[in-house]
Amino acid sequence: ELLGESRVRFFRAANDGELMDYILRRVELDHLAEISDRDRFAEVRTTVSAIGDKSVTLGHEVIRPDGTTAAQGVSIMVAFDREARAARSVTPDERRRFETVAPAG
Repeated sequence: ELLGESRVRFFRAANDGELMDYILRRVELDHLAEISDRDRFAEVRTTVSAIGDKSVTLGHEVIRPDGTTAAQGVSIMVAFDREARAARSVTPDERRRFETVAPAG
């Protein structure tokens, strides 16, 4: 899944190559144009749409090699405390890293 790969790259970029403890809460994807096997090199652009107390909302745009926007989507990722098995607050450091890696477009 293109958006899944994009989310992994986003969190690795925000955390010096390591994943962060965030879980996927919601995904929305609007298909606007066909993506075929010829488009296997489609680019997914990811920006931060919002940062809440316990979540970060990512905006995604899937661009075909010919420049056509093939899809647009949103992912809501929730900060997660694995020990407590519950949502936690986004830390100030995480907030800064997110804003640096993929500022709102």
